[in-house]
Amino acid sequence: MRLVNAPVLGASRDTGDTIAQNGVPIGVPFWSGIGAIVAALLIGFAGGLLFAIVIAICTGGSPDFTPGHLTDSLFTFVFYGLSGAFAWWALNKLHGGVLHALTRRDVIVALAGVCVVFAVRIIGGLILVALNAGDHVQAGFENFSVATSQPSTTALAAILATVSLVIVAPIVEEVIFRGLLFGALSRPLGIAFAAIVSGLLFGALHGDLIFFPLLAALGIINAVVYARTQNLAVPMIVHAANNAIGALFLIPLALHAH
Repeated sequence: MRLVNAPVLGASRDTGDTIAQNGVPIGVPFWSGIGAIVAALLIGFAGGLLFAIVIAICTGGSPDFTPGHLTDSLFTFVFYGLSGAFAWWALNKLHGGVLHALTRRDVIVALAGVCVVFAVRIIGGLILVALNAGDHVQAGFENFSVATSQPSTTALAAILATVSLVIVAPIVEEVIFRGLLFGALSRPLGIAFAAIVSGLLFGALHGDLIFFPLLAALGIINAVVYARTQNLAVPMIVHAANNAIGALFLIPLALHAH
């Protein structure tokens, strides 16, 4: 695989010189990558905890963290914002040039990845229906609701939930899982095994046994498209497309239930 000579967005070229050492263009030093992930998550949780404390003090009660609720979406923005910012900084220190303008090849690979993800979702959905689990809701979204007594607040909650699901989560999770985790595993394990292991971890950390195969498949697919293009924007697009399908059903159903 060759590095794509395209303008870098938000990263310097010279930091990418360390990548070629082991012949793994998307690789980062193992312990540095794992340490960056742990630090990013701790920073995100610390910021989220501080946010929850401030909200509790300001409202004089326990914040409502029902999935989809305005407070929950704001907490998600704080957590993903802080953890994602640190992870992005660390990734650029370890491996510059992971995000650049899309080439024609990148677009083709992204479209192919989206098609594969759609096919996996359809097949997975049919299997779930056959197993009488077609109405299963992903863990963490069982009580999802954006509805409030105020239409304007409901609209804002729906917008923030959509942005969180379709834009924020895919960007941050790809930086952490593909940029850092897959990059760290690719040196000791090689691209193929690193894609499988990082994909399995991606699926497992979502905490849903029923959806685990679908989530793991998404992780593996995104690792493959990242390795093929060496452009983190490509798995971000595939991930966003996958989440958009979920949001397309999840949010309208929540509004209809209200």
